[in-house]
Amino acid sequence: MTRLTKILAMTPDQAAFRQFEQDGWRTSAPVYYDAITGVNSQSIGPMLAAAHVGAGSEMLDLAAGPGHISAAAAALGASVIGIDFSAEMVAEAQQRFPSLEFQQGDAEQIPLADGSRDAVVMGFALFHFARPELALLECFRVLRPGAYIAFTAWGLPTPGSGLAIAGEALQTYAQMDLGLPEGTPFHRFSEAEESARTLMEAGFTDCGFKSVPQTWRMSDPNELYEGLSRASVRMKTVFQMQTEEIQSQLRRAMAAAVSAQAMVDGQYQVEMPAALSWARKPWPA
Repeated sequence: MTRLTKILAMTPDQAAFRQFEQDGWRTSAPVYYDAITGVNSQSIGPMLAAAHVGAGSEMLDLAAGPGHISAAAAALGASVIGIDFSAEMVAEAQQRFPSLEFQQGDAEQIPLADGSRDAVVMGFALFHFARPELALLECFRVLRPGAYIAFTAWGLPTPGSGLAIAGEALQTYAQMDLGLPEGTPFHRFSEAEESARTLMEAGFTDCGFKSVPQTWRMSDPNELYEGLSRASVRMKTVFQMQTEEIQSQLRRAMAAAVSAQAMVDGQYQVEMPAALSWARKPWPA
């Protein structure tokens, strides 16, 4: 069995995880923009720069979500198409940015011609895919030679960061044996070595990686719990499957940790760093 055949052969676990993600976005899509884009929009500029997106670029925004990345690229003069496998997310994006093009589509079978894009970007998406390797092969296919891919993932938790606060609260209070489908590890693309290895296996070269600072600014210390428990998929499900007593413990613990963070202009400053990876499709030999 070749490596590609192994990638194409979806396992029952991968199929279950794919369905879990698709089901989760039905309820997360309407709240995602307001809950989290104030944070993850902070890495859009560096990601577009890493993908060499500018005036005249033909860019694919894969797993486009509510369309904020597409809008930022369009503001630079790029011609953009946004694709997402969630019909609810596509509807959100089209409502928010009616002048831009969004369509429902599968990252494993991108509905674009070979060599038709100057850039592909994915914002905090690759760890939501059941088979990220296959998605990267599709990105490679639709890119022109010499063109770039860039994507962000959440950075590894650091002391006092939002993900560290949530992780410590869950570890202390939550029931984690919930029978959820096992999927792509949440932090698989948070470090340079694994991102570069996966990109090179898909055929890319000239891989790069850097951490991008992001800050969640909140006036209410409960905002971290509210955002993560409503706008994600995996973490939202973990929170919602807890008893009411445990949910109250999680809320209190996370609010206390947020309250211990520095305040600037009346807002708590909680770090949520991004991990940015990029690579180039080489010219034919």
